[in-house]
Amino acid sequence: MNLVFGVGNEDNGDDGVGPFIAKNVDFPGWQGINCSVSPENYTGVVQKECPEFLVIVDATEMDLKPGEFRIIPRSSIDELAISTHYMPLSILMRYLSENARYVVFVGIQPKQREGELSKEVRESAYMILEYLRQGRLDKIKQL
Repeated sequence: MNLVFGVGNEDNGDDGVGPFIAKNVDFPGWQGINCSVSPENYTGVVQKECPEFLVIVDATEMDLKPGEFRIIPRSSIDELAISTHYMPLSILMRYLSENARYVVFVGIQPKQREGELSKEVRESAYMILEYLRQGRLDKIKQL
């Protein structure tokens, strides 16, 4: 079983894209988990499942057009503005890699931090879901 950790605050516009994606994982071989703003609270699931892929999705300021998304290497995560978490995501990813073969972080450039998901970010969320469904993470560009 592969896992998707959706990270972010659903009350803050595009910051809710991670939870949106996690809630819409509905295909074989994957389980979506809405981690909200505390992905560190779900490390036990990774330890239990030992997934091949753990994909963490969150809104990330990358100076791209709204809705654009990238795989962000662990070494670059601390340099970017990622929504607030209790534990830095780079440390969390290093810890989770002990139980998941591949830990991948996908950042999505937000447009707005209030209201609902913007059209651009919602469309990108569906594209990411389709890449996951097809097992084609390789189609996502790296930052």
